[in-house]
Amino acid sequence: ATDIDEDTVLKYLDRYLMYYILTADRLERTAPWQLKLPGGKNGGGPIEHLKEVIIEDSLGICEELDRRMQFLVDSYHDEWAEVVKDPARRAKFKQFVNTDENQP
Repeated sequence: ATDIDEDTVLKYLDRYLMYYILTADRLERTAPWQLKLPGGKNGGGPIEHLKEVIIEDSLGICEELDRRMQFLVDSYHDEWAEVVKDPARRAKFKQFVNTDENQP
């Protein structure tokens, strides 16, 4: 796609990630996953298939992909930020195992 606005790029990227999450095997990297995807309708490879699914909504799942990604965004919390803000939790972690010294 060319001449595309940032919001649309982010929407397509979110759909790509969610499609990957839902269809890839556990711990499967993106490159092997993409190679296993079917080709597109016009004889294109996996990239053509992704374009059809993510942009053209050929499977009719884009609304579901968008909804699932929004749920992930809305329910996200940074566990490490919580540790940094909580002195009791932070005390459980040391910079070095064998000393209480810290390096700046």
